[in-house]
Amino acid sequence: MNPSHAEKPHYGVLGALDVPLGLGLLRLSTEGRPSQEDAIDVIRFALEQGIRLLDTADSYALHDKDLHYGERLARQAVDAWGGPRDEVRVVT
Repeated sequence: MNPSHAEKPHYGVLGALDVPLGLGLLRLSTEGRPSQEDAIDVIRFALEQGIRLLDTADSYALHDKDLHYGERLARQAVDAWGGPRDEVRVVT
């Protein structure tokens, strides 16, 4: 089979993901995490470098009252970024 014609894998409702690399937000969201401002700067830098896949989860947080912290970081970073937001995928 010709690799250029191989079927791309599908992931959940997103279908095929044409992303060579993603950024995991676990370390930006849990114990030892940087400030919120620094974490958003890291995500925005990754977006500026071509990253279009952000991996997070509702449990990426310090404790129960902090649930969804990683998802909030992703949203704030993408909202503040001036690039093509429709290319970014946030997966959990």
